[in-house]
Amino acid sequence: SGLAKISFDVFEAGGNKTVPGYDLTIVPAIGAALNLSPVSGTLLFNGTVATIYTNTLSVVNGTPGFSWSLVYGALPPGLTLTPNPTGSNSAQAGITGTPTSAGTYIFAVEVSDAANPTGYNGALYQITVQ
Repeated sequence: SGLAKISFDVFEAGGNKTVPGYDLTIVPAIGAALNLSPVSGTLLFNGTVATIYTNTLSVVNGTPGFSWSLVYGALPPGLTLTPNPTGSNSAQAGITGTPTSAGTYIFAVEVSDAANPTGYNGALYQITVQ
């Protein structure tokens, strides 16, 4: 129990550091730990500038009344995180839009549910836009 802090760096295949180091603080869940799909650390589908992008995140347990938030980093410009379908009760969230800038984007999302006490989980993802 208690907080855990993890530090990490991201490197290209050739060994060059691509982004500054990151610190991630893990806070124990207050309610049930929700399971996210894809799992944290997943490299999501690559995108292409000026081409429509669609991907889906899902929570696979918990009490309906889900709320999704972008809590770290940024999505590629032109993409948004939206509960799918619209509203805050969805067990899915879409990452959709048309990327406008090439690059590698690292971000974290958090989902909570309507249980009492509330269940939480977060996940770190990466999207590369070419």
